Amino acid sequence: MTVIARAIKKMNLFARATNIGSRQQRLAGAAHPLHIPAVAATRAHDRLPATVLAVSPLDIRLTMDANPDRGETITVSVSPGSTDDAVTMTGIVHWTEMRGSEHEVGIFLTQTLPVRLRHLQSDPQRSSERYRCRISGVLSWGRDQPECSAIAVNYAHSGLALQCAATGVIDEVFTFRWLDNGVLRSVTGVALWQIEQNGTNLIGCQLEPGDGCRIAGLSNHAAVNGS
Repeated sequence: MTVIARAIKKMNLFARATNIGSRQQRLAGAAHPLHIPAVAATRAHDRLPATVLAVSPLDIRLTMDANPDRGETITVSVSPGSTDDAVTMTGIVHWTEMRGSEHEVGIFLTQTLPVRLRHLQSDPQRSSERYRCRISGVLSWGRDQPECSAIAVNYAHSGLALQCAATGVIDEVFTFRWLDNGVLRSVTGVALWQIEQNGTNLIGCQLEPGDGCRIAGLSNHAAVNGS
């Protein structure tokens, strides 16, 4: 086990102190309380109107009338108050999803969220937003535990939720492997909690720092803050 994996495993003390009911409520789908006007500079647009929906220390979520490429670096400018100077952030697009006539976009920041925007966090305990995905793969725990099929259903900067018919091994290091356009990829982490959901098990996992970028398929994840 690596030094990083040991450090991740110790984080279960904090995770066990978190109320499971609160986790279920969050997993049901977080509302977006923010609707802050912003301007984004993308590869195709110098000044594109956007709306910030959520912020965290490591990422922001926004909507725009464009679909930037995954892995694209963009700049977002926000004025926290009507008379405030704009705050500028740079990040890497890792997730997009169509919402009505607009695209909802997840951006991992290259620097920590500016101090002037930290009061906008909806959940101060969360270091990163959670993003929906559906990636089928294989989950292995080592020891005598057999491998099993699993589906990654959401991810964060350093976190992952897996749906699995088999019971997870809490506090144990695991490896999740999947094929990405024919390329075998993997992440390693520790299972922190588990709940039964719709006849299967939903397993909450802590990944090594920044490995959510691997789930997102980013090749330039080293540029992301906290990786």
